[in-house]
Amino acid sequence: MDKHFYQGLLDQISDGVYFVTLDRRITYWNGGAERITGYGAHEVLGHSCAEGILRHVDDAGHQLCVQGCPLLAVMKDGRPREARVYLHHKDGHRVPVTVKGQALRDSGGKIVGSVEVFSSRLSNPYSGQRRVQRRASNTGVIMVAGQKVALGRVHKYQTVTVLVSETTLAIELDDEEIRVVRRTTTQPVRSIKGQRPRNAASVS
Repeated sequence: MDKHFYQGLLDQISDGVYFVTLDRRITYWNGGAERITGYGAHEVLGHSCAEGILRHVDDAGHQLCVQGCPLLAVMKDGRPREARVYLHHKDGHRVPVTVKGQALRDSGGKIVGSVEVFSSRLSNPYSGQRRVQRRASNTGVIMVAGQKVALGRVHKYQTVTVLVSETTLAIELDDEEIRVVRRTTTQPVRSIKGQRPRNAASVS
């Protein structure tokens, strides 16, 4: 069986799979990666993942493509890595995923690149997470799921998108920062409304 057969199989699985070289150039991008991220193979092949196409961030909002890249660590010591991160979808929203990195080796055992397999952490996106928008007050505070979150006065009157899960609020700010805070309320995700921005002028 040739490589086209195996690539055809990889294109049928739901997980995203891509290969990179030692300089982090993307050499393979399967159908699952396209479905999860919105980016087609023709848009990413030959590009370096260090360019921040997916802009992986952790729960603290740190951009892993800049510091803490799991694939780079895999290629340095050959040890597999797994992490829970958020990636940047082509349409602009964040997608929570679990990523697994494994070293690629040649016939002599030398590391020549790595492979990342990633899967959405939402088995049911309609019940596991809700995307809402909120408009910050004149003090830079928003109200989400009965919880006040202070963004700072620099964000006053701005409309932000919030990904609400059962345990966290992931707030996408206009400077491409993502701020993740722990939820302090127990309101079920499915009951949270607000696809249109809510005016938070009275929130302080």
